[in-house]
This record gives sequence, structure tokens and C-alpha cells, in this order.
Amino acid sequence: PDVVELSGEFALVWSLVNAGNARVSGLRIGAAVLPVDKTMEGTPKSLAPGVPVPDLDPAADTSGRWGSHRGRDLGLGEFLVLLQTTVGNTRADPATNAVATVLVVDTVPPTTTVTGTPASAWTKDAVTLTLAAQDAGSGVKDTSWTLNGVTAAGTTIELPDEGTHTLTFRSTDNAGNAETDQTVIVRIDKTPPTVTHDFTGGDTWQADPVTITTTAADTASGVASLTYTLDGGAETAVTGPITVTGDGTHALAIRTMDNAGNTTTTNVTVNIDAQPPTTTVTGTPASAWTKDSVTLTLAAQD
Repeated sequence: PDVVELSGEFALVWSLVNAGNARVSGLRIGAAVLPVDKTMEGTPKSLAPGVPVPDLDPAADTSGRWGSHRGRDLGLGEFLVLLQTTVGNTRADPATNAVATVLVVDTVPPTTTVTGTPASAWTKDAVTLTLAAQDAGSGVKDTSWTLNGVTAAGTTIELPDEGTHTLTFRSTDNAGNAETDQTVIVRIDKTPPTVTHDFTGGDTWQADPVTITTTAADTASGVASLTYTLDGGAETAVTGPITVTGDGTHALAIRTMDNAGNTTTTNVTVNIDAQPPTTTVTGTPASAWTKDSVTLTLAAQD
């Protein structure tokens, strides 16, 4: 049989020999098709109108090419294609009929797409992946996948847990073609990062200035940023020790975020008193010398 891809085309080349002595005119060659396994059912399906044949002189030969036809319109399988000569609406001598066999095959594997993958390398949310397979030929037979070494079938994959998940998937069509394995990696981190600092003053008052060193850590997706705000001001990246100055009670908020979007905020209160107290004395004699005992009283303010 002539083999044609399901999505390809085939053409039939014919030649006609006039072995008689008379001039022949008005001939046409038509084509029809029927699946081999249904040759006893119904009538052949016409593929194209008849192709005119030039007038033949006695003992002259002629040849031509009968159109083309897409295999996808037939479907998979083996087909008999009948070429037949006609004059007007009348079939000519059956001896001029010819039968060709065409085998339509599907060798193109299906394609599978996945939706639901996170937009970034890490996510803090559960993930649902959906597989969708297409096959323009024989159709999709099944889709299977392997998640973290465990194989299953279906088109929906739920990933609720933390960790790095490796999904390998592929689809097979009804002709037995299997696509090359595709792999998607999904990383989920639901645990916030941690913040540490070296300020141990608590609610006690500190002299001016106060310097605080802070660091952040994340064992899964890693630290994306470490920032702070002081007394409700602008958020500032931590590039070294944080310096807090000025009398009063200061509110320091240290915030870190990991690459999955989890955040942690640590609040620190810093009390600073940079001014020394003042002390006054009362009871001093009015003159440089006195003949009486003296009682002095001290009063301090801050």
C-alpha cells in the first residue's frame, strides 16, 4: 500500500492506453474510496469529480494525475481507491477500472499543556495543575503523570504541601504515539522567615545613640528582603546596623519576606534619654559665712 500520514496528502497517477483502432472522445476518469474492512457495505465515497481525459487517437496513450486528498478526511486505516472511466453518465468498459490501496497512518504524537503553574519560582499557596492534551489525528487515548516518583493518571494534580514537587507528564494517542515526557517543577514554601536582632534593652532607658544589628533567615525559598521602619516612617532596606537616636520612645519595626511571599515582622521599642538630669540645692546661707548650723536640700529633675 501507499502509506500517507494522517495530516498529509496523497495523489494517484494514472495512465490510459487506447489499444483499439477507433478514435475515443468524451472520456473522464473519476475516483471513489471505501475502507477495506467495509467493502461489502454501501457505496464508495466520491473523492472528486471526474477528471477529463484528452481525446485519444487509435493506439495513443495518455496519462495524468488525479488531484489530491488529505488523509485526515478519511481517518486511520486501509482504503481502496477506485479509478473508473466514464463516458457521460455511463461507466466505460470495466476493463479500464483500476484499484489502488492507501494506508492512512498517524505517527504524530499528541501534545499536552499544563496550566496552574505559579508565576514565580516559589509560592506560598497550594497549587492545582490541570493537564490538557490534543491530538489532531487519531485522538487522545490517555494522559499519565508521575509526581515525586509516584505514577498516576488523570488531568488534575493537587499540590497542597510544602516542598519541591517534580511533575513529569505525557499523553498517548489512539495510534499508540506517545509524546516525549515533559517536566514541571513546583516549589511551595508556607513557612515564614525568621528575624533576629541584638537589642536587649527591653523597656529600660538607653543613652543616645542605640545601634541594633538584625539578620533574617529562611531555610526553604530563601530571604528576598529585610527592611525596617522607624516611628512610622518610610520602609528602608537593612544594609548594616540600624541607628536610633533622639530623646523619647521609638517604635522600630523590622520586616523580612522570603521568595515565596511569606513575611515576618518583629517590633522593638527603644527608650532613649540623651539629656542628663538637673539638680538644685536649697538652704544655702545668704552670706558667705554663717554662725548657724545649715541644712541643705537637694532636688533633682529629669
